[in-house]
Parts: sequence; C-alpha cells; structure tokens
Amino acid sequence: MRAIAETSKIIVIVLMALLSNAAAQTVEIYTDRWEPYVRGEGDRLGLVSRNVDMVMAYAGYDADYNYMDFTLARMIVRRCGEEGIEDCPVPMAFPYFRNADRDDEVLFSAPLFEVTNVLFYNRRNPGAISSVRVDADPECAGGVDGSAFSGQRLGLIKGFVYGPNVDCLLSVIVGPDPDNPPEDALADVRFFQSEVDALDALIRGQIDYFPMAQPAGNAILESAYPDRRELIGAVAGTQSRRSVHVIAPRTARGRQLIDAFNASLCSLSGNPPVSGECETNGTGAESATNILLMSDEALTINIARREDIAEIVPVDGYPIIIGITCLPETAECDGERFALSEGTRAIILEWSDTMVKAQLNDRLYKTVMDNSRVVVLNGPHAGKELWIKNMHIKIVK
Repeated sequence: MRAIAETSKIIVIVLMALLSNAAAQTVEIYTDRWEPYVRGEGDRLGLVSRNVDMVMAYAGYDADYNYMDFTLARMIVRRCGEEGIEDCPVPMAFPYFRNADRDDEVLFSAPLFEVTNVLFYNRRNPGAISSVRVDADPECAGGVDGSAFSGQRLGLIKGFVYGPNVDCLLSVIVGPDPDNPPEDALADVRFFQSEVDALDALIRGQIDYFPMAQPAGNAILESAYPDRRELIGAVAGTQSRRSVHVIAPRTARGRQLIDAFNASLCSLSGNPPVSGECETNGTGAESATNILLMSDEALTINIARREDIAEIVPVDGYPIIIGITCLPETAECDGERFALSEGTRAIILEWSDTMVKAQLNDRLYKTVMDNSRVVVLNGPHAGKELWIKNMHIKIVK
C-alpha cells in the first residue's frame, strides 16, 4: 500500500508540473550506462536517472536523454564554459562526482544522490587485506597503517574521488595526489580508462584492489562474471559515501538551468534538505515532498559468497539418497528421514567441518560420510531443510 501511495504522489506531482507548464521546454541531458544508477537506452530508469527525471519535470522541463561517454560529455561542457558557448551541444550531463578541480571547470547542481564507494579486493591474493581501520575524521588524522599494502597492485581511474574513508586510505598508500603517485608509494598503481576495464583486471588477478561504487561493482560482477563474482570482496572499513551531481557549462544559460534544477530538487528532496544550497534557494524542509530516493543504502550489503547449488546423486553402494531433519548425534533429534530421488537439486546452507576445515590426515571415509545441511529446491520435499551425506552432493553452480 505504501508503494502505491508513493507512486500516486509522484504521478500527482509530475502532472501538476506538466499542467502548469503546458509548453514545457525540452532540454537535452547527457549520461552513460552505469548500473544500477543509470540504465541503458530503452531500459527503465536507474536510481539516479529517476531523480533527474522527476526533478526536471517538476522544474517544467522535458528531459531528452542522450548517451555519451562520461569523460567526453564533461569535456564538452567544460569547453562550452571556457569559450562562452551559450547553445552548448551538451547543455546538462550527469552523474558526476564533485571536487575542487572540477569546480573551476563546470557548474554543479546540489547533491542529487549519495553513492557508496568501497575498495574491492581479489580473494585469490593470499596477501590480500580484507579489513582496515580508517579514521577519516578529522581530515584523515587517525594514523592509518598502510604498510600491509606495500608492494600490492592498485587500480585507479584518474580524476575520481570516492569519499572520506577510501580517499584517506589512498592518501596513505599512494600519496596526497593519487593521480600522480610518487616513486616511493607503498602500492604499485596502474591506471585504467573505465571501471569495467579495471574490474576485469581485478577478476583476472592483474591487480589486487580497485575502488568503485559498491552497487555498480555488484552489477558488473553479476552480469559479466556470474561464475566468478565470489572471488571479489569489499575491504571492510572502507565504505564511503560521495554525492553525485548534474553539471552544466559556466555560461548564463548553464546557470539558469542549474538554478532551476536546484530549486526543483530542493522542493522534492525530503527532510532534511540535501544541502545548504536548498536554504539559499529559499526552499526549506517544510515544503519538501520526500519522494526522491537519495542514496543507495539498500543496495550496499557486502558481496557475500554465492550460495552453492548442488545436485543430489546416488553413489555405488548407496543407490537411495536419504536426508535427515537433524543430526543423530545432536540432542533431542527425532531423526525424520526422507528419500530423495536422483536429480533433486538443493542449496548448500552449511558444509560439514570436514569439508571446510583443514585436516591433519586424509580422513576420506569420515569426509564422505559426514552430513552437510541443504534446503531442497524441487521434488516432493521442496523447501525442507535436510542433512545429506557429502558423497551425495555434486555442485553444479
């Protein structure tokens, strides 16, 4: 019911905006695919695209989306400002991180959305760091120990900023200017043109770490590397939020578009306002409608190892597969037993200790006779959690 109410609210607001601007002006907005924030042409809106669409509609503009490389779009916006080109080929573009250098090049909107960045690592690296303690407040003064990253390979994209924890860690292991690492930097830095290229290098073991938006990394891993996504983890302690923005040229027309966008954004962004820009625009929290999704918090669970999918198979001497509801050696176990047919599929919930822990000897018989816990996916016992001997478990995915 709440989802229906929220959808109705969005429709009403957009309709009001359209009705009050019957001849809405069309504005071309440039972006590129960045799942799940911006989806491909013809697909449903991503998390950030949805915000842009509603903000533009409420401001009385009809957004016409075009797809272009992020770097190229920003270069065109910058050039239009430098040369005073009012009729810029790229009037607006999104989403972009904001930093001091870019502030001198283009106009930025108020924060549109908060993206969560992390430092990804390859679990195949035996020396990989899976957890760090970063105290980025105030100003990275917490004495981060980066010695463990000495000699390890770090992928970066020039000009990117990631948020306090990641940026603080990078300043320690690379230097204050990660785009220009000194020769004595702790980590060995390799630069990439795109996140896709860098994540591919991480998967292949060509680098050991790469910082990027966590949900975006998850999306690429799931779509391009479904069988290897469990090889990549997020370094605990590096989660950092960073806002993204719409940009426009430093021209009179660009300022007009950004001012209109900010006024609309502040009216729709909820309580509290997204930034101090809202108060300077004269729009307070009391007038906000709270219909925009302002962060990716719901999508930032750590990448977990994917559940193993198994086929239950008979073996010589054991033509019938028996699953039991509890282990006989445990207290108060009724031990209900169920026969499973060949071809039954299951998710492994808990492997036996003999499968996951190192052993001092072969212990072959005990290993195959020990039980692992599964949930049955098909057949007459679908949904039951049962313990099944390891010898009957064949991983298929």
